[in-house]
Amino acid sequence: MPVARPRELLSGAPASAVKLSAAALAVVAKERGFAPLEIEAELVALVADEERFAAGRLEVIAASTIAPVAARRARALLGEPTRLDRIDEAVVAAAQRRTGCRITTMVTSAGRGGAWGIDERTRSVWLPDRACSFADRPLLFRILRAVADADGAIDKEALVHRAWEQRDYHPLRDDPRLHTAIRTLRRLIEDDPARPTRLVTTDVGYALGRDAAARRARSG
Repeated sequence: MPVARPRELLSGAPASAVKLSAAALAVVAKERGFAPLEIEAELVALVADEERFAAGRLEVIAASTIAPVAARRARALLGEPTRLDRIDEAVVAAAQRRTGCRITTMVTSAGRGGAWGIDERTRSVWLPDRACSFADRPLLFRILRAVADADGAIDKEALVHRAWEQRDYHPLRDDPRLHTAIRTLRRLIEDDPARPTRLVTTDVGYALGRDAAARRARSG
């Protein structure tokens, strides 16, 4: 079965040419009933340039069982250890150059939950069923980034220092507003804020949960 790897993606052609080629492949795949090729064409279009790139869609492609080529390339782009051949490596490298994005997996899943991630380029979070923008919620995004910067677990004092950008920490003053911010954040990123799985409470502070893989997208 043919594999979608338009020459334009690897050659540095304009994004418009890559998208046009991918769209043509998708049409052919749909007409002939080649679902795997259609998914591969979608991946090519997705990574054609930074403007269209959405890490959350990569998660869907990476989970595909009918398009193994696209799935393994998507997993590699998501920062998961994946066995690649030379063509895969070239496609992944070209995609990273075009999107200007590097994704790392901060927490490896210990459960069956859908992966999610923090996108620092767009100040947003992608979730299995939706995306959430934090463009107008800078404090909440700083909280998430502070936890990520601390390798996925942070104590309350350090979190207050980083999120509120202040030197001193006073529990009586700072804990109430921290708890309020965490509750607001959980309402946005949790499926059930009363039973958080993505941002959990620890003995000393907060951590990324291990029910699902947690990722981080940055420019680079």
